[in-house]
Amino acid sequence: MEPVISTTKVELRFRCKNLKNSDTFSKNDARIYMFLKNKTSDWVFFGKTETVKNNNSPEFSTKFTVEYHFEEIQKLQFVVIDIDKEIKLLKDLDKSDEIGDYETTLSNILSRPGRISIGKLNKNGEETGTIEITAEEIYQTKQNIILQLEGKNLDKKDTFGKSDPFFRLYKAGATSGPLIVYESETLDPTFKRMNFRLEEVCGGDFFRELTFEFYDWDKHSKPDLIGTFRTNLDEILRGKLEFELINPKKIEKKDYKNSGTIKFFDARLCSSPTFLDYINGGCQLNLIVAIDCTMSNKEPHEITSLHHGCEEFPTQYGKAISAVGGLLSSYDTDGMIDVIGFGADIKSILPHAHEDCFPFSLREDSEVYGVQGVLKLYYENIKKIKLYGPTHFEKIIEYAQKKSSKGFSQDKQHYTILLILTDGEIFDMDKTINELIKSSKESPLSVVIVGLGNENFENMKKLNGEYGKLKSQGKEASRDIVSFVQFNLYKDNPELICHATLKDFPSQFLSFFESKNIIPNPPRQFIPLN
Repeated sequence: MEPVISTTKVELRFRCKNLKNSDTFSKNDARIYMFLKNKTSDWVFFGKTETVKNNNSPEFSTKFTVEYHFEEIQKLQFVVIDIDKEIKLLKDLDKSDEIGDYETTLSNILSRPGRISIGKLNKNGEETGTIEITAEEIYQTKQNIILQLEGKNLDKKDTFGKSDPFFRLYKAGATSGPLIVYESETLDPTFKRMNFRLEEVCGGDFFRELTFEFYDWDKHSKPDLIGTFRTNLDEILRGKLEFELINPKKIEKKDYKNSGTIKFFDARLCSSPTFLDYINGGCQLNLIVAIDCTMSNKEPHEITSLHHGCEEFPTQYGKAISAVGGLLSSYDTDGMIDVIGFGADIKSILPHAHEDCFPFSLREDSEVYGVQGVLKLYYENIKKIKLYGPTHFEKIIEYAQKKSSKGFSQDKQHYTILLILTDGEIFDMDKTINELIKSSKESPLSVVIVGLGNENFENMKKLNGEYGKLKSQGKEASRDIVSFVQFNLYKDNPELICHATLKDFPSQFLSFFESKNIIPNPPRQFIPLN
């Protein structure tokens, strides 16, 4: 029996000091880019922090979580940039705006006293400031802490107008000073609900000191401190929900009481939500079926065509629709399934439709009811469609992305699975990857690709992540959203396709909701019929 190897995860946090000015008349707008050296000795982009404006000693709230492997030398590079314009692609990084860089190893950081490494930033042999990297091992508690608060009577800092308050949450460092956990948006008086993994906030220690610092945001200068308070999760969860904000600079004034009060009106522990928690809260699973209408399938009347068949003698397309659609339709309350085609010459039937994404119904409405409705539509209309080509995925992924994102919110939760049935290699690989990377960040979407016929489907394996996370033009997928399976491997037992293609779906689903800080809605109540 193979031993079970547990993965150690480490959280990295950053602050810089005394950065050399890149601009003549203002301080730096600093951002950190982190790179890892892979096994082929290439630097691979890992992530970037937020931009801290007008500050030469910035502290960053963004943290990076990396897996620690004792047996490997894990080389890291940190590049600090002064951001003068928005950078969408890594190739847009301007060397002239680089403040400096620092290289080290993960083991070097972890072996330092307090797990704090201070490195000298360097540009062209000149020291341009320092970067402080703090590491903390993450312990998996499988619990979340939900907090929401509001401010009352906060000190007004602006002479001509109301204040724009925001706050920063710090946790006491295990062997160092406070570590920033979170920086809020600017809102008054009620701030957005926070949902953290417990280990992010306190590492599982309910008595670990937490500091809340409230500021008034100013566009043209450093934020003004309104006040602070200290507490811990044990105190909050035991019922102390209201705290006075104290400004150290005012505390000696004769009539000073406080700079306002903060009240928690939501503070609770909950287990890390599961897939079924979201389903029980009413989250809908929606299915879009995309059918390959390219000439490589051969005309349906040809006996060797992948489209040659009927409901009584189903094609591979029909079997895949029955297997995957049959499972997913149980989670869709309204039962409506969107069916689209791609790769056909459709202009004579739908003059305004795009050949790479058109309603398979051959009318404006592309939805049908249930899996049987999909199969009926498929067998009827595949004979009416002029097969063409080539195979392009960009437009159908773009369509699914827009449809899946429409109307999504905390209260209206849904998630879409795009089932692509195809017989061949795709001819717009770069555009497809770009759309998938975009979808991984923005949309409640997963893509299931079933390869039909006898192609080698090498590109599909790349989309599936067999060669690492999808990357393009300096961007990387924020989560895995693609699953691929070759139908012929399961043709004698098509039901096994569901296991092969959907086994990773719950983790894909949860990673999206966690990234958007969306929690399950309360469970729906059963209402008996009279």
